[in-house]
Amino acid sequence: MKDQVGALTGPQIFGLLLAPSLIVLAFILPEAEGLTRNGMLSTAILLAALILLLSDSIPYALAALFGLAMLLVLGISTPGQAFFGFSNHIIYFILMSSVISHALVVSNLSKRMLCAILRKFGTSVEAAIVGIMICTGILSAITTNVATVLIFLPLALDFLAVYDNEEDRKRTGRALMIALPIATGLGCAATPAGSALHLVMLGQLEMLTGLTVPFFNWMVIGVPWVIFTLPIGILAVIKLNKPAPLSREKLDAFIKQLSDSNSKKMSFKEKYVLVVVLVILGLWILSTWLPRFHITAVAIFGTILLIVPGFDGLKWKEIEPTLPWTIVFMIGSFISMTHAFIFTGAAGWVTGHIIPATIYVSVITISLFVALIVFIMLVLIPQQTALIPVMSIPVIALAVAAGVSPVALMMVMAFTLSTTYVLPYSSVPLLTYIKGYYTKGDLARTSIPIQLWVGIITALWVPFMVRTLGM
Repeated sequence: MKDQVGALTGPQIFGLLLAPSLIVLAFILPEAEGLTRNGMLSTAILLAALILLLSDSIPYALAALFGLAMLLVLGISTPGQAFFGFSNHIIYFILMSSVISHALVVSNLSKRMLCAILRKFGTSVEAAIVGIMICTGILSAITTNVATVLIFLPLALDFLAVYDNEEDRKRTGRALMIALPIATGLGCAATPAGSALHLVMLGQLEMLTGLTVPFFNWMVIGVPWVIFTLPIGILAVIKLNKPAPLSREKLDAFIKQLSDSNSKKMSFKEKYVLVVVLVILGLWILSTWLPRFHITAVAIFGTILLIVPGFDGLKWKEIEPTLPWTIVFMIGSFISMTHAFIFTGAAGWVTGHIIPATIYVSVITISLFVALIVFIMLVLIPQQTALIPVMSIPVIALAVAAGVSPVALMMVMAFTLSTTYVLPYSSVPLLTYIKGYYTKGDLARTSIPIQLWVGIITALWVPFMVRTLGM
């Protein structure tokens, strides 16, 4: 037991002590005016789960589920209320999206797409990185960020293997490993299906206000936004990380190797997956006018079509262990804890004490403020999954106080959250950070200028388009 305790770090021990202490304090402190005991406890449980998450005291999934267990043990929620978050369709969309991403890899469609783009852009290392980022950004619009990085990471590592000189490989690896999360973070904004964060935001928006954002309306806002921001992301990655040059012969050899791994004609498997994915995307867009084509229902039917018996490619037994269960547990748990935070009246009490009833500022100013707060919060709490439910309540309160559409500020929050990678602690940049090609400082130096541009574009474009579309 002594050895186990000795293996814990200072932050882990601090988290294990502080989390339960907050709950104990919520029991013994006198009730504040307008705040019930259950309200105090639900607030303490939410904070305790965040502390366990940030301190890495226990695995992320268990840190989140700890909060649900406490809601039940303390009698704050019934079992149905405590597990409310797991009835949310977002959980199932995340799982189905992972299967769709797997199909793109198994069928070789992602490699064929990258090969076609590299033929156009493969004149230099810089041009090749541009092509890879464009390809990554496009695919991230229809698959989750984690899945998109997992699709292109092996191809990026194959590209780096072309280098003979270790120093040159590290220089280009730094640029390429930073490029993947940056490109996915920017490209995913094109559609609500591009990130689980978008769907969590939409769920919170609907639960708290009854408002929603149709799929096509999101695309009208998101696609131009990507066109405005992705080139800046590409420029920052290349100019600030300066990849090492590579001879044209080696570049051509890599592209040829990539081409040779695909047959010249698309196989039945590739055609089948492509048709299913295009049908899924088409039905998602159609859901704007026909809500019965619900985004998650369409994803489920699409997944069933991809795993039909006899189809050579997808096997459920192989896919099941790779599904993002940790993200599922985190999202479901934090939605439930936020629901309890609202249900006990704690959310109204907290926002009423920190946000004035009326704010006299322009929509651009309040949007910039939200983008800045999101940026700061992500530096302090680099877990987008946990922040969406926590920040939705004050952001909507800010919108009401400023007389701004809640849709506008919630979309500002979602766009900023899905693109902010200042530290490599969230799941998307962590996938490339652990490869050892770049440091925390390298990521921050590249990301911060991009975030400044993202904040400005988001504050100018998103509220304007929300107002134009009548949302």
